[in-house]
Amino acid sequence: EFRCVLFFFFFKQKTAYEIKECDWSSDVCSSDLYDLKGDGSLTGDDYAGPRGNFFNNAGTFRKSAGTGAATVSGITFNNTGTVEVDSGTLSIQGPGRSTNGNYVFSNGGIVDLSSPNYQSGGYVFSGENSLSGDGILNLTGTVQVNAGDRATFFTQGGAHVQLSGGMLMSYGTLMNKGAFVWSGGNIG
Repeated sequence: EFRCVLFFFFFKQKTAYEIKECDWSSDVCSSDLYDLKGDGSLTGDDYAGPRGNFFNNAGTFRKSAGTGAATVSGITFNNTGTVEVDSGTLSIQGPGRSTNGNYVFSNGGIVDLSSPNYQSGGYVFSGENSLSGDGILNLTGTVQVNAGDRATFFTQGGAHVQLSGGMLMSYGTLMNKGAFVWSGGNIG
């Protein structure tokens, strides 16, 4: 199990997850691999305000082991790269944005987006987001497409988008090209 606690800014902590070299001053690591090798938590102290915690993934953020959940909370999680779940669940419990993000699954892996409410900004999608492999992008919190934006989900293989709770709001254009399961929550 890993646990990493963040206060205001990320700092180098190689015991919690495996990291290749990274420029932490910008909070963006465009070609880095973050490999969560088990269940546990990556926690920030607060995602609100101008000095909140940001994790900007432009490389690969992977959960490679553990059959339970790895939780990311108190952090704004932005994705322009690849989120990969090879085992268990990656639970992202804060606001963020996915722009042209890739979601790769194996062994029935799950990415659970459970941004708590609209006031925290929700989780925002834009661009072309692809899902592949055997797994689920599970929407359980506030998920939205902003006015003037366009978001498309492309699903391949057994991967699919599932709305099982929370609210999916579209002020812009939302398209799904593939499997979409609506088992709970609201669309508005």
